[in-house]
Amino acid sequence: MEEAKHLCLLPYSRPQYRVIGHVDNDLPTWCPVWSFWGEWKDYFDIHNNGDFTADGRRPYNGSRQGNTILKLEGILLDTLEVVGPLIPDMNVPPGDFVPIMQEWLNLAESRDLGPEVIWECMHVATHVEVGLDKVDLQAAYWEDLKRLASEDASIQDMKAAVIEGDHQFCFESGAWLDKRSFFATKPSESFPEVTSEEGPAHGISGYRSKMPKGSVGMALPNVRAGDVVFIIKGGRTPLLFRPLSGERLLERALEEGVPENKLSRCYTLVGVSYIHGLMQGQGVTDSSSWEDVYLL
Repeated sequence: MEEAKHLCLLPYSRPQYRVIGHVDNDLPTWCPVWSFWGEWKDYFDIHNNGDFTADGRRPYNGSRQGNTILKLEGILLDTLEVVGPLIPDMNVPPGDFVPIMQEWLNLAESRDLGPEVIWECMHVATHVEVGLDKVDLQAAYWEDLKRLASEDASIQDMKAAVIEGDHQFCFESGAWLDKRSFFATKPSESFPEVTSEEGPAHGISGYRSKMPKGSVGMALPNVRAGDVVFIIKGGRTPLLFRPLSGERLLERALEEGVPENKLSRCYTLVGVSYIHGLMQGQGVTDSSSWEDVYLL
């Protein structure tokens, strides 16, 4: 990996499968498990037809620290403050999942963002047929779904309405929503405050100046409140990390050579994400300060 230009293998690591009896629990969270097919079934593939470059196309320049730790360069941006409810199953009547989708929309509203941001995450991030024009289709489909839910429509009624309303794309794109989490972030304290009178503070990113309350995003269901958002050199999407907890992980980090004063920048990998306003380098400036980050 030391010679790679970008961290293309990290989305394949599937750390949520690292449980005793399922796969080797001692593998680093950033290490792909090529031998277990089950983890490919819900592979979170951000189709990069939009040419995402959250890192501003900076080359990966990492190296291993000891035997199990990957040393990277990154910028801490946000912390996941709220993780929305999950949809257990999409193959159900709309009344079962419309209230949950409404809670996702409420997450966006809490960050002063409109419903279109949720539709953007749903379609631009995960569907081969990338196109912002699909956001308008989803807005119309949402109105149909709310109406059907209020009428206690069956799943058969919903499928009939999809055909009649020409919303097949939205229906197919939503089929995987029971395997995704939406979340809302809050700004990291490492960013200066934005003042309305003086304008953005020196060196602040365009992302933070436009979204001082944070943003919303989407990832796999293993995310949880307290996970942090990093832009990593060579990472084409924002990466989600989890601070180390427990003596065993902290001791392993020290044994592998992480300096004691750097333990606060040692994490396990949660996964890749799509975050509104962060996909095209908006979190990076020419004066951004990159720091060492360690993945266990």
